[in-house]
Amino acid sequence: MSFFRSIYTSLEQSFFQTLTRKLIGNIAVLFLLQILFFICIYFNISELRNLFTSGTNPDIYLLNGVADRAIWQASILLLLSTFAIIGSLLFLRHLMV
Repeated sequence: MSFFRSIYTSLEQSFFQTLTRKLIGNIAVLFLLQILFFICIYFNISELRNLFTSGTNPDIYLLNGVADRAIWQASILLLLSTFAIIGSLLFLRHLMV
């Protein structure tokens, strides 16, 4: 636990001296995760479109693979977003209380 406290203290002293910087840092992490989610979905949908418009009959296994990959990536990013939101709430609670 002291390891995490030392990391927190060093980050606090280096980057997040004001409440505004702390709030922006928390929101930026959440925004970054949502951007990553959008990028993953965009590239998977683009790959599906390429398979559909390739002129040949796309193999159903390739389509299933792309769909499975999109679901896994979305699930992982959703889980990371959930942890980031919980962390932000706990951090903001610590700041306010």
